[in-house]
Amino acid sequence: MRCFKKLDRDGSGVVDIRDLQGVYNAKCHPEVKAGRKTEDEVLAEFLDTFELHYSLIDKKCRDGRIEMKEFVEYYRNVGALI
Repeated sequence: MRCFKKLDRDGSGVVDIRDLQGVYNAKCHPEVKAGRKTEDEVLAEFLDTFELHYSLIDKKCRDGRIEMKEFVEYYRNVGALI
């Protein structure tokens, strides 16, 4: 939950691309450096990673915004894999 709060820079209870732009530097991502993707594309893919896991429960959740429940579900799945 502390990690989610760090990502949620505006304190809205939802992490979106604007929040990530302040905490995640995509300029050094290999795809951005190679010119194949923009920083925003990389950030959107990062957000989608969380939504992908939650969409197994709720198909309507893929909106480019991560709520705490989606964040927790992602880490629950990652923990199960480890």
